[in-house]
Amino acid sequence: MFDAAPAIKPRVQGGRLNVFGVANKSGSQAFSGVKPLAELGVPGFDATAWIALLAPAGTPDDIVRVLNEAMQKILQDPQLKSKLAAIGNEVFIASPQDSQAFIEKEIKFWDEAAEASGVKPSKL
Repeated sequence: MFDAAPAIKPRVQGGRLNVFGVANKSGSQAFSGVKPLAELGVPGFDATAWIALLAPAGTPDDIVRVLNEAMQKILQDPQLKSKLAAIGNEVFIASPQDSQAFIEKEIKFWDEAAEASGVKPSKL
């Protein structure tokens, strides 16, 4: 199964699950010593769960800048970083432009992966 580190870390620590590989190419602080799948026979595999603060399209640049600066300050707080790390989250701070580029790359990657696999959306 694939799941985000915070969701499975307690079960791994409790001996109920084993981690054989991590999905992102750089490894995981939550599971140090566990190799990325890209090093375990799945070349180029790089997937990660992520969370981002988003604003509606058309939000004025000055508001986006203020929100980004506030989040950067919050995410650099040593106590918060420590608490996030304890549950398996890694903090990555990005500019709004870098975040946009990352999200666009993710959409393209997963669109291509779904198409290559033959997965079709279900109708609800």
